[in-house]
Amino acid sequence: MVDLADDTTSVTITRSKKK
Repeated sequence: MVDLADDTTSVTITRSKKK
C-alpha cells in the first residue's frame, strides 16, 4: 500500500516538476 502511494506521489511530483 505504501509502495503504491509512494509511486503515485512520485509520479505526480515528477509530472508537476516537468510541467
